[in-house]
Amino acid sequence: MDGFAVIAEPTKRAIVDRLRLGESDVGSLVDELRVSQSLVSKHLRVLRQAGVVESEIAGNRRIYRLTDRPLPDVLAWVAPYVEGWSASFDRLADALDEARLAAEDDTDRERPAGRRAMVYGWQELHDEYRSRFADPAEREGERV
Repeated sequence: MDGFAVIAEPTKRAIVDRLRLGESDVGSLVDELRVSQSLVSKHLRVLRQAGVVESEIAGNRRIYRLTDRPLPDVLAWVAPYVEGWSASFDRLADALDEARLAAEDDTDRERPAGRRAMVYGWQELHDEYRSRFADPAEREGERV
């Protein structure tokens, strides 16, 4: 099952959203999502088979968490949009800085460093995506 099919179904999406916050057992997911245990177990089985979640046995419970690379096809599809939005916010931040400096009419002041995409947090999102989900070979290529 591809990542788009996973996020198309609301219950699977809710489970993934909840596991994004931290690991959980089936009982806690049932309580938090207010759906039946059999439905949660069914969706967790599909998510495990799709490589989105993994589990470990702790006593008589099975604990679920997101894998290191959940939904790579979805993230790969979204990444160019995030990069484009980052570039747009960079240009907006630059224009606002220039307008502010022109309004202040102070030629001795410089633009604040690091103001670019950080204004809206897109750079952090992009960096986190790269560090968590980029192909290791791709990351190695960036360091060279």
